[in-house]
Parts: sequence; C-alpha cells; structure tokens
Amino acid sequence: MSSPDAASPSHRLWIPAVLAVLAIIGIGIVQQQPELERNYRQWGTAAVILLTATLTLLWFLLLGRFRWKTRLIVLGLLFVVGFGGSKLLRLDGTRDGTGLPRLAWRWSAPLQASFTPPLPTPNPNSTSIAPNTELRDVPQFFGRERTGTVRDVQLSGDWSTEPPKQLWRQPIGAGWSSFAVVGGRAYTQEQRGEEELVTCYDALTGAILWSHADNVRFFQWQGGEGPRGTPAVLDGRVYTIGATGILQCLDAANGQRIWSRNTLEEHQLDNLTWGVSCSPLVFGGTVVVTGGQTAGPTVLAYRRTTGEPLWKAGTDKSSYASPTLATLGGQARCAFGECRHAHCSRSRERHRPHGVSLVRRQMAESLATGSAGGRSGVSQRRLRARLRDAPDHRSGGWHAHAQRALEKPADEDPIQQRRRTGWLHLWPR
Repeated sequence: MSSPDAASPSHRLWIPAVLAVLAIIGIGIVQQQPELERNYRQWGTAAVILLTATLTLLWFLLLGRFRWKTRLIVLGLLFVVGFGGSKLLRLDGTRDGTGLPRLAWRWSAPLQASFTPPLPTPNPNSTSIAPNTELRDVPQFFGRERTGTVRDVQLSGDWSTEPPKQLWRQPIGAGWSSFAVVGGRAYTQEQRGEEELVTCYDALTGAILWSHADNVRFFQWQGGEGPRGTPAVLDGRVYTIGATGILQCLDAANGQRIWSRNTLEEHQLDNLTWGVSCSPLVFGGTVVVTGGQTAGPTVLAYRRTTGEPLWKAGTDKSSYASPTLATLGGQARCAFGECRHAHCSRSRERHRPHGVSLVRRQMAESLATGSAGGRSGVSQRRLRARLRDAPDHRSGGWHAHAQRALEKPADEDPIQQRRRTGWLHLWPR
C-alpha cells in the first residue's frame, strides 16, 4: 500500500517543475544582459533562485497536499537551520568580487587578517632617489591636472614580446587608495588591523620611509575595509582624507601631523554607505573634500595651511566622486557631484545614470566663497552625460541631465571633452 506522501499527481508536482524551468530561463536572461555589471548579474541570479525557493516552499506548505505533520517537520527543520546559521556564521566579505556574501564561522579569523602584512620598520634615510631622477611627479588623484592622462610617454604595444619589468614588490595593507608620487616618494593610504595609515614609500626600491597612523577602521562587507581616497601632495605637505572622514595635513618629509579635522563629526554628517571615498582637491590656499550621507553640506573647503574652515556648499548628500577644477568662461570653478537624481530640464523627469558617479548633478561653485556661479548675463547650458555600453530605450545610452551656469558666451561653439569613463557634452540650449 502506497504512503500518503508518495509522489503522485495529487501532490501537483507540475508546479515545482514549472518553477524550475522558469528559474532556468530567468537566470539565462539575467546572465545575458550585457549592460549589467557582474555584481548585478550575480545578484539578479541570486534573486531568481531565492524567489524560486520561496515559491517552492509555499507550494510545499499550501498546495502540495502533504500531511500536515510532514509540512511542520520540514518547516521546523528550515527554522533550525536558519536560526543556527545566523548564530554560527558571519559575513566575511564577498566571493571573488561578485558582491555575493562569503560566509565564515564566527570563531574563525577574518579573511582580510590573513592578507594584512606586518608594517615594516620605517627608515626615512633609506631613499635612493637621485636629483636627476626621471620619475614624473603625480601629485594627486588622476594626475597634476586631475584628467587621468599622461603625455609624451612611450609604451610598448606588445607586452608579449616586450613585457614590463618588475622593479620591486612590497606587500601593503588593505584599502582602495592609489598613489601620489612627488620627488621620488610614493604616498598612499592603507589599513593594517585597527589602524588607518598614511604611508610613504621609496618609489624606486619600495622601502617604507615613514607612516602615520589613526586608530580608526572602516569596514563594509561588500566593499571591504580601509581608506578609499588618494593623497594629494603640495609644497612639502601631504593632504589625506580617510574612510571615516578624517582630513589631515602631514609633513611630506616625516609624516608628522600639522593639522587634522573630523569632517563628518564636526558637521554632524553620517558616513556614506561605502565610506568617504573622495580624494582631496588642493589648489592655492584651499583644500576641498566632500561630505557624507546626510543631506548638506555636500562639499567642504578648508584653509590649506591651518585647516581653518573656509566655506561649505550643497544641500544634498554627497556622492563618491572627487571634486575637480574646471575653467569655465575663463574663470576657475570647483565642480563636484551630489547624490540626487539627475534632472531633465524640459520634462522634469528624473533619470538614474547607469554606473556610479560619472554625473549625478554637477554644480559650479566659487573657489573663494563656495557660492554658486553668477547668473546675470550667463547663458544656461545643459550638461549631458552619455555612458558607453549602457543601452537606453531611446538612443543607445543612458542620459543624465542637469542644469549648470556657465560663464561663457551664448554663441560660442559647443565643447566636447572625453573623460576616462564616458563622454561629457556641453552644448547651448
């Protein structure tokens, strides 16, 4: 005699079969979307699997016609597994950078700890840089002019026959910072244990020359730990901002602190989800950084020599982009991004640009006071950003629109400037 729980048409097994087929189709569709980054594809796949599992469970509990005792046993087992897993497991970063969580036993050492090397003993006198060195200075994020370009450089076009030669290798701490190189010294930021460091290395040997530590640590399970910004170097001083918003000025020769500001704390701003990620913009007597998750101020300016606050601007929460300089109508302006949706000037329809921080909403600010550029006699231009490889339902690219005041004659030809991650177009309305 067959058991009541034996597979039979009464259990409506066609329902989970259909769900499985739909899940396979759904995963295939998600994986075949070229405009989605790998992280989004992986999360889309995980969402399809989770939805399928949830619907299958509902079928088992409500439509499968199994005995209630069997249903309660399965439901109890799922509860025990879920509750036990939450007590025994923890998130420990992501799997291969896909954005999907990596699970580890709660008592095991963090994965990052196994990669963090001990800090070598600094030796300020170990530098081997000669006065006639051919190393070019790269004093800040994206280079001297913050354009991400290097001119007059000859590179081999075939690395299979003429590969670059490794000069040295030096393990460093966690983080997303790049390097600023001035006078043969390479400055960066890194995380080692519970300390966030600014470090200086000999660019030709890799030897550490000095380090400066702050007892702070930022961690986000998808983005990892450590600082995000890149130092800026000017006139023998190093300017950095850490992932928790600590802005400081250090002596480039020995790492001694000259001044420091806790930008988020003093303006009562919450940190961004992925941590403060901008790189300081240093020009003239000013250093400019961005704010936090709380709406306004979006950008903060300090006196370069003393750290005294100069001005602040913006009313929205900050983006992860770094401020930059732009010459508009013959006058210098500080351009920065807010995290608000971009606006279409005609229909007021809001669009989210594909990707992070190419253009959110651009603003032109006075370098001296932080006030917006003058409106009198100024032609209004519309800023459009078209991101490549981001299909749009209209014309092949996501469009982000914003209003911007440009001090430029209304009859001047349009300006087109290529950027590292896309194309920015300015044209008269």
